[in-house]
Amino acid sequence: ETNVRSNASGPDACHREGTTETLWQPSVTASFPYRRGEIIGSGFSAAPLSLDGLEHDHTAVTAPNGSSPVMFFYGRFINLIAGDRVRFTVTGPGGSLIENLAEPLPRNKATYIAFAGVKRKPEMWTAGHYEGRVEIVRDGAVAASARATLAIAGDEKK
Repeated sequence: ETNVRSNASGPDACHREGTTETLWQPSVTASFPYRRGEIIGSGFSAAPLSLDGLEHDHTAVTAPNGSSPVMFFYGRFINLIAGDRVRFTVTGPGGSLIENLAEPLPRNKATYIAFAGVKRKPEMWTAGHYEGRVEIVRDGAVAASARATLAIAGDEKK
């Protein structure tokens, strides 16, 4: 019988109990290196999202349209470490809409979701192409990034 540490996480989680011997073949281990801080999803949303909601059905995100009162850009993360920061930027037909660098995380996060949003002015969102970028910033450098786009049609009604 093989004993595996059940409460371990990270690169040492699959070692035989009391040893440094891994349960994985060396060629498999090399194919799947453990990485700290990954973005596993990003996109635009018309409403704030929850981690539970995304884990239940990540396809149920409602994209903003021309009359949405708020435009959010979100990032879904795994394996963040204390001190990581999340940066959001969103640009659209009129230029920059969001530039946000969050405070450093106070502790490690196995799973995490963050978002930044901007309210619509009285007029509808300008028709055109919107681009969002989310980055994990670690020790002043970008450790990971992802981007998503959104097209807003010009013929939507208020």
